[in-house]
Amino acid sequence: MEQKKIDRINELARKSKTPEGLTEEEKASRHILGRWYGPIATCNESTRNGRRYNRTLWEKALNDELFHEKLANKCLFLELGHPQDREETDMTKACACIPEVPKIVDGDLYAYVDILDTPNGRLLKTLVDYG
Repeated sequence: MEQKKIDRINELARKSKTPEGLTEEEKASRHILGRWYGPIATCNESTRNGRRYNRTLWEKALNDELFHEKLANKCLFLELGHPQDREETDMTKACACIPEVPKIVDGDLYAYVDILDTPNGRLLKTLVDYG
């Protein structure tokens, strides 16, 4: 990987954090292990697989009716990795949920991510806690 991309990944990692904000009761009742906040995508560069998702595409996605329906119903689930053979989330692999609309800041997409108490969520929580 070229040094520019490594430096960019390190910069984004420094901007991420694990914010508080959920009560212990809310975590327990909603099966949330924790909440993470940080950059989840960029509008400025291609991804590792060579795809480029520009600001216009992200703005369109963030204003999509289905996207907002999933947010309202608390079902904008994430899974670990990038599945190659499908577009829908495999619920048996869900690890987290985005609870509110991500924001574009300086060309990067930032989001809160609720880490769920699932097998993959516990793995994600361990990786986030590790640093």
